[in-house]
Amino acid sequence: MPVPPNPTVTIYFKGLLAFCFDAKFKYCQVGVHTKANNHELKVSVYKKRGNRIVSSAPMLRFSHEMIRCSSDLWLDIEGGTPPKQQTAEPYVMSDQGPALVDDQDFRHVVDLEGENFYNRTLNIKDGVLRPSLFIGKGLFYAAALTAHGYKTVLADSTVSDQAPHAHLTTEASSLGHISGHRIGRIATYVGANIYLDHESQAVVLRAGKKKGAELFRLVKGEGEDTTYEITIENDDTQAPVGSDFRYYYDAFELNPGEPEILIKPNGGIEVGDCILTWFSKSHSLGGNG
Repeated sequence: MPVPPNPTVTIYFKGLLAFCFDAKFKYCQVGVHTKANNHELKVSVYKKRGNRIVSSAPMLRFSHEMIRCSSDLWLDIEGGTPPKQQTAEPYVMSDQGPALVDDQDFRHVVDLEGENFYNRTLNIKDGVLRPSLFIGKGLFYAAALTAHGYKTVLADSTVSDQAPHAHLTTEASSLGHISGHRIGRIATYVGANIYLDHESQAVVLRAGKKKGAELFRLVKGEGEDTTYEITIENDDTQAPVGSDFRYYYDAFELNPGEPEILIKPNGGIEVGDCILTWFSKSHSLGGNG
């Protein structure tokens, strides 16, 4: 089943951002990496009728120094009538097996806790992936992919690209992971669709937890063809040189002797994309969730 059409609100994410889904409380946490040189967070909100933008708020730009110690944010559906959409979850085609044939499958997002990397719950450091945006309801999917497939490589250039990860933990080594493992095309944008189904409902952003101060409200009751688009980008302020993927290793701890596992295009030219990541086995990135 494809991603359902006609969301009321679509959020597009790009850049040094990490995703985590809480299995118990069914929300998504998006951590902003705010310790990367020459990066800034940019947020834009557009109101649309059909495919036409009818109004927009001025783009907000935040330096990492400005927002690193700011409060987390909570975005959810509010209103008198409960929505049919009750969770925040990744879009996964469960019947397609390990091969990702659907370009929107969330598993195109690089999973640092998946079998191509460390295959365990990682110990996430405080103060790097902050602040966080907590999203109570939404369907998350890969919105755009790289032109070329990617493969994993060891940061230690003294280790052969075809040699096993001799310093990985037993759990990770048991999978026979090797540097040079092809992981296919990966997500450069993530989309999150939020569906309102009653005119009393609205998507509301609050500071801190669910009952914090209201920052904005996007309402349903303005016509069936009225939708909203939000873009959140944590991207370079200068032309990038190579990949920024290595910044993620500031955000979690490796076991003694473990190498950093990086990514590079498989035969293509590295274009310096800020790649999104997923912590699939963790339930929190820290913060106020």
